[in-house]
Amino acid sequence: MCVTALQGYDIESLNIPSVDKYVCQYARLRSLTSIDNWNYYMSFVFFRTAAIVQGVYKRFTTGQYVSLLLSVCPSVCVCVLSARC
Repeated sequence: MCVTALQGYDIESLNIPSVDKYVCQYARLRSLTSIDNWNYYMSFVFFRTAAIVQGVYKRFTTGQYVSLLLSVCPSVCVCVLSARC
């Protein structure tokens, strides 16, 4: 995953929860004792995101700009697609 922008920062001091804390809080808020198949759901989210980003990038390469950000900074999609952030 593309998280190198956060390398070198103290995540805890930024109040960004760890995955375990996030899952526990989500389960608590949903009144669940646990979340079965968490890894499946996460892999689905990453697959879906990759498909969306690929579609946006494809529209960019064919000249169908869908976003001002993408028209100004297409490297965002290239970075996400190649996971070289």
